[in-house]
Amino acid sequence: MSATKLIFGNVYEDASKTLNVTVSNKATTGSITLTGTTIGGANSGDFAVTGGTCTGSLAALSSCTYAVTFTPSMETAETGTLSIGVMEDPNGGPPAVALSGTGLVPIRVVPASVAFGTIVGGHSP
Repeated sequence: MSATKLIFGNVYEDASKTLNVTVSNKATTGSITLTGTTIGGANSGDFAVTGGTCTGSLAALSSCTYAVTFTPSMETAETGTLSIGVMEDPNGGPPAVALSGTGLVPIRVVPASVAFGTIVGGHSP
């Protein structure tokens, strides 16, 4: 694994951010079978595997990536874990990757404009 944690930082609620994690098969012979991914934890619904290059099998001395996207649903720090299954691993796969990010509310100015009327130069309202 290229990372033990993915830190998404601050992300606005109406936006998302995607980071990649790389899985490597460092064996000199034999492929491994990737059995899928699972996202768990307190805010698992705000993290998702949204793409990447990993398929069911990973050849010896090769690597692939999973794209993980954070789309916050609330204004707070959020956490989750990404687990990647490997059939040949007696523990089921590498250690889980910790996921974290903070949801921010976009700044909204209300009202969008303010009318001051006519101001004569050198005077204030």
